[in-house]
Amino acid sequence: PLSRSLRSRRYDVNSNMKVLQADSTYAAIPNLLSPEYCITVGLTLYKVQHSIYLLDFQKSSGDSFSFMTLCANIISELKTLSAANKLQQQQQQLAAQEAYAKQQAAMQQQGAPAPPS
Repeated sequence: PLSRSLRSRRYDVNSNMKVLQADSTYAAIPNLLSPEYCITVGLTLYKVQHSIYLLDFQKSSGDSFSFMTLCANIISELKTLSAANKLQQQQQQLAAQEAYAKQQAAMQQQGAPAPPS
C-alpha cells in the first residue's frame, strides 16, 4: 500500500540542511521524523477523459519542501501502480487471444465451422 511504502522511507534531512530566509537569518528545520511533525494536504481527483484523471495537491499546513517530497513520492507510487496495471491488462489480453486461438484450432480439428471473428 501507498502509506506503508511512504512511511518505510527514512530521510535524515536535519543533518546538514539550513534554510535561509529573506531577512538573511536561518529558519529552524523541523524534525520530520518526530511524532509531532505533521503535513496537512488536500487531494482532489478530477476525471478529465475516459480513463484519464487529474490529481490536484493542495498544502494546508507544513513546510513546502516536505510537501513537495510527499507529492513526488505519491506520484512515483501512482506511476508504478499504473505501469503494473497496464502490464496486467496486456497479459490478460494475450491470455484471452491464446485461449481463442486454441478454441479455433480445436474446432477446426473436429471439422466444425469456425465462428466469425
